[in-house]
Amino acid sequence: MTKYKVEKISKESAKATYIGMNKFAAKSLHLPFRHKHPEHVIEVKPGLSKNLRLRTIHHEETEEYFMKNKHYNYKKADALAQKFEKEHMPFPKKNTKKVLKKIGFIKR
Repeated sequence: MTKYKVEKISKESAKATYIGMNKFAAKSLHLPFRHKHPEHVIEVKPGLSKNLRLRTIHHEETEEYFMKNKHYNYKKADALAQKFEKEHMPFPKKNTKKVLKKIGFIKR
């Protein structure tokens, strides 16, 4: 899995009440995502507690994986990322596809 740089969330995303954003979600939601290498950046709202900040980063990584690799739309990818959060499961960083199949998140 990619190592991400965490940046301050854009004014437009914050105004739309998002606390985290990735390149694919921003594109789907028609929000600007202005970074030199956007595929390696996750935006997070400043001032979040350490726990919420970490959960937000994991959520964005999970969401981006499903949008980028499985070509899911934003709504479906967000729902799966929320499911990971709810079940307190860390998103698999190695052998991602194999692990996701094993735990029943993807079929093929």
